[in-house]
Amino acid sequence: MKPIRENARIIRDKNKTNERHWEYIFPAAIILFAGLPWLPVLNVPFINDDFQIILFHNPTGFWDCFNPFRAADISGAFWRPLVNSIHSLTIWLFGFQPMPFRASNLFLYVLLCLSVGYFIRALGIGRNAALIASCLFAVLPSHEYAVAWIAGRGDVMAAAFLLISFTLYINADKKFTGNTGKAADYLLPAVFFLLAVLTKEIAYAGVLFPVIYYLSGLKASKLNTYVKHSAIAFLIVLAVLIYKWLFVGGSLLRSGNITEFNFISTLLNFVIYLPISFHTPDFLQQSYYYIADSAILLALTSIIAAIAAIIAYRTIRRLGKASLQFFKFGLMWYILFIIPVSTMFMRWYALTASIGLIIIIASILHDLQLHDKPGKASFRWLALLFCLICLWASKVDYNLMGSWMAAGSKTSRIIEHAKDYDLSDIGKIIIFGAPDKHERVNMLKTGIKQILRFAVGSPGLKANSPVRVEQYSGTKINFRKISNDLYVLEASNARFLPFGAQSKAVILNEKIDLQGEDFDIQIWNNYNNARNGNTKYSKVTIRFKNKRPGVSYKYYNGEIFVDIF
Repeated sequence: MKPIRENARIIRDKNKTNERHWEYIFPAAIILFAGLPWLPVLNVPFINDDFQIILFHNPTGFWDCFNPFRAADISGAFWRPLVNSIHSLTIWLFGFQPMPFRASNLFLYVLLCLSVGYFIRALGIGRNAALIASCLFAVLPSHEYAVAWIAGRGDVMAAAFLLISFTLYINADKKFTGNTGKAADYLLPAVFFLLAVLTKEIAYAGVLFPVIYYLSGLKASKLNTYVKHSAIAFLIVLAVLIYKWLFVGGSLLRSGNITEFNFISTLLNFVIYLPISFHTPDFLQQSYYYIADSAILLALTSIIAAIAAIIAYRTIRRLGKASLQFFKFGLMWYILFIIPVSTMFMRWYALTASIGLIIIIASILHDLQLHDKPGKASFRWLALLFCLICLWASKVDYNLMGSWMAAGSKTSRIIEHAKDYDLSDIGKIIIFGAPDKHERVNMLKTGIKQILRFAVGSPGLKANSPVRVEQYSGTKINFRKISNDLYVLEASNARFLPFGAQSKAVILNEKIDLQGEDFDIQIWNNYNNARNGNTKYSKVTIRFKNKRPGVSYKYYNGEIFVDIF
C-alpha cells in the first residue's frame, strides 16, 4: 500500500505543478498572440479622422479632460464620456503624439483578449479549448480597426468591461448559489457594467446577459433571480440615459443607426457581419469576385462549403449536454450584440458580437477533447489546424499594420508640405483627387478639413475634396492641362470616386458624371480584365465654370497637394 500511496502523492504533486505552470502559460500565450502580430501599430502616425478626435478633445487643462462627462459626443447623438475623457487625458499627458494613442490601444486590446480567455474559462469551458479560442480571437484580421484606429478603442473598452463584469457576475452567482456568497458580491460586476455603458452604447444590450445565461442552461439559480438582475442592469442604463437627457442633451434617435433604418438592409447586414467577424471586408470582396470569375472555383467552393456545413451540423448534433449549453450561449451572445448594430454596416461593429462565435468554437473544441476516442486524436488535429490558422492570421495582421504605417507616412508627408502654404488671402481649399485610401487603409477619407487646419494652424479654414482616389503602392498619378478651363487627372492602379461614394476592394468599369455650380466632373474607371493582369486605368476631367476668389484649387499628385493654377 505504501508504494501506491507514494505514487498517488507524486501524481498529485505533478498535477499541482502543471496547474501552476498553466497559470502563467495561459495569459502569456494570449498576450503573445494579442500583442506581437499587431506590434507595428506603434509606428503608425496620425491618420484619417484621428485629427478630428484629437482636435475635438484637446483640453486646455487637467479638469478639461473630464468635459466629455458634461458634453455631447462629436456626433451630437452619442454620449461616450469615459473613452472620450481618456482621449483628452492622453493628449494632456503626452501632447499630439501618435505613439501613446497606439500603445494604449494595443494595451487595451491585449486586455480584451485576456478578458475573453478568462470569461470562457468562467463559463466552464476547458483550459485548452479556451486558450486556443482566445488566441484565435486575438489574431483575427477583422480587428485591425480595434487595434490601429483611435476611435476603435471605444469598442475595445466596452467589450473588455462587459467581459470583466460578466466574469465577476458568473463567479458571484456561483458563490451565491452555493451559500458562500453575499449580495455585495454583485457590486463589482455592476460597477464594470456601468463603465461599459459609459464607454459605448453597444453595452446597453448587456442588460439581457443574465437572461441568456439562464436560457442557455448554464444557470445556477431560478429564472426570477436572473430577471431581477437584468432589471437592475436596465436601471443602470436608464440612470445613465436620464443623466444624459438632463445635463448633456442630444438623442440616440438622431443617430444614423435609427434614422437610416431599413428592414432589408438590416437583414443583409445581419448576414454579412458573420464573415466580417473573422476577416476584413476587402478580403471577402476580393475573394468573392475572384471565385465568381471562374466556374471551376465557384463549383469547388460550393462543394467545400457544403461539406463544411454537413460536418458542422453533425458535430453540433453530437455535442454533449454541457458543450451544447456553451454552444447555445455563444449563439445567443452573438445574436444579442449583433442585432443592435445591424441597422448599419460598419466593419468594426461586429467586435463584441464576434466573442459569441469564439465561444461556439471553444464549445466544439471542449467537446472534442472530452469525448475524443483513444487513437483518433480529433481534438489534437483540430487544435493543430487552429494553431496554423493563428500563425497565418498573425502574418496577415503584421502586413495590415504595414499598410497602416504606409498610409500614415503619406498622410504625414501631406501635412509637412501643407505647413508651407501661403494662405494670406485664402479661406477655402478644394482638392481634386485627395487620397481616400492607401492600400485599402483609410487615409483622408474623413477629417481632411481638420488635417489642413492642424497643418496650417488656421482653425477657420474650409476644405473639401469633391473627387477622391483609392491608391496603392504602385499608383502613378498624372495631371494635364487641356485648356484654361479643362484639366485631366489620370492614374494607373487606382480608382477615382466621388466624395461619399462606396469604397470597392475590387474595381469594376464605371462612369460617373458630377455637375456643380463651379465645375463639372467626369470620372472614368476602366478595369476591363484587370484581374487578369491588365493595367488598371482611371481618369477624371474637371471643367471649370467659375473660379472663385479666395479659393485655392489643388490636386493630389500621389504625394502632396499641388496648385492647379
